[in-house]
Amino acid sequence: MEKKKDFITAINYAKYLAFIAATVCVFVFQFVAEPICITLALSFYVVAFGLMFTGLVIHSVEVFTADKLVKQSKADLFKPHEAEEEIAVINETENQTGEEVEVVNLKAEKVWSIIGSIFFGVFTVFTFLVLILY
Repeated sequence: MEKKKDFITAINYAKYLAFIAATVCVFVFQFVAEPICITLALSFYVVAFGLMFTGLVIHSVEVFTADKLVKQSKADLFKPHEAEEEIAVINETENQTGEEVEVVNLKAEKVWSIIGSIFFGVFTVFTFLVLILY
């Protein structure tokens, strides 16, 4: 579990680093006007969008696994208006493994993780095609 958490953290740092590098390449192109700057910027954007896609796919898998676990264990579910009253108490308590409990709307998480994965997957492919055509 700790390795997976470190991997996700590395993906998050790498995507921000790729966006910063791409933006720096675009700014350098404004002053130098060398085509290699745009090629590098597009490459970094492809990497950044690919990492965002990868991160959201991993998040989607985790959310769907959590939903499956909830359904298998027949856990008690809160309604949204009930969870608002219980958030402070739940976040302050700990379960048997010593981890904090987080209240999540699984249906909304599933929808947004799928939409985000599709969006960044399309953006990755589009940016890659622009890079190839350039």
